[in-house]
Amino acid sequence: MRNANITGKLLLASLVVSLFPGCITVTNVKDVTADRGAYMATKFDPGTLSPVLAKKVPQDASGKGFGHLTITMEAKSEGSDGKTESWINTVTFVDAGHGFVQRMTESSNNDIPYNLAYSLTYKGIMDLRWQTVPLRGTVAGPLNEVKDTTRFDSLPETVGKEFVVDYLIAPDYQIANFRAYQKSCKATRALEAGSLHAKLPGPALELECQILMNNVVQSRSKWVLIQQYGLAIQIENVDSSNKSTVRVADVKD
Repeated sequence: MRNANITGKLLLASLVVSLFPGCITVTNVKDVTADRGAYMATKFDPGTLSPVLAKKVPQDASGKGFGHLTITMEAKSEGSDGKTESWINTVTFVDAGHGFVQRMTESSNNDIPYNLAYSLTYKGIMDLRWQTVPLRGTVAGPLNEVKDTTRFDSLPETVGKEFVVDYLIAPDYQIANFRAYQKSCKATRALEAGSLHAKLPGPALELECQILMNNVVQSRSKWVLIQQYGLAIQIENVDSSNKSTVRVADVKD
């Protein structure tokens, strides 16, 4: 989903760099776009996780895996002021094994890309490391990561089961004062993956999720877990300022 706060976050990152030039590594956009795939493979490999965190992520590999998938999604959003936007997300998923999935999302409008979003995830649904790269800018946003977790469930396999993660996040260079969140999801119904797109195989589960900070809901979202792949795809996100939805337009392996 589109991050409405990308510009503000990048301005803040620039301020941090100017005030404390030794505390953060600056990534130039041109270095990322020189080889987008290589950047994902290097910066979002499961080996980049701290050993403490890596041991707490469920190392399950349910499903047959999928190798490499590119899914084109037609996205739209409506703000609290009634304004609507639409764009295209071209999402590349790479199965990194043991439940880890690398994801690169290129957002475009009028066939012109304007943003990249990278992440290393647990089965697509839980970001472990992530970064935005504005293609109209010169410097990428900060690389954020989960620093630690006190609870990290496996994704449910049947309706009615829950998935909860209690976690701390911060930029990769930060060593204290982390922000605490909880992500909780419940499998609400069974469906066929083909209802999203004819090229997606087998059974699926719809998951309804929410993210809390300070015991207050920050956002709600809906996902579809493609059980044969062990991969969750987000189809809706709602927060206090807008609602975004996507429609799967194409799938390529």
